[in-house]
Amino acid sequence: MPGSARPIQLLGVSIVAGIGFTVALFIASLAYGGAPELLVPAKLGILCGSLTAGLLGFGLLRLTAPSPAARGE
Repeated sequence: MPGSARPIQLLGVSIVAGIGFTVALFIASLAYGGAPELLVPAKLGILCGSLTAGLLGFGLLRLTAPSPAARGE
C-alpha cells in the first residue's frame, strides 16, 4: 500500500468507487427504453446507490484520516 495507508482506508476508496456505477444509467436506458415504468425505478435505484456509495466512502475516509498531529502539522 502506498505510504502509510491502512487497509480500512483502502476499503473507503473501494466504496467511493461505487459512484462509477452511473454507467448503468446508459445500460438501463438501452434495456428499458421502451418501458418507462421500468426505466424510472431503475434510474432511481442507480442514483441512490451512487449517492450511498459516495456518502459512505467519504464518511469512512473522513473517520480514518490521520489527525494533524499524526501528520506532523
